[in-house]
Amino acid sequence: MIIFRTSISIALIACNIATYELYRRHRNNVRMVLLSIWFFIILNGALIYLLVSTFYPS
Repeated sequence: MIIFRTSISIALIACNIATYELYRRHRNNVRMVLLSIWFFIILNGALIYLLVSTFYPS
């Protein structure tokens, strides 16, 4: 289970890097900036949930 959570965490970090690149390339487009901020919030929420639930299982 730890290996699965670690791989999911690595994938979420990679998605955050891709979201940042999306933001950097489309700074002038308001719609893309809002979309990248939304993705960033959702992905980081999932990453925090995964990390917390790994060390503090319910």
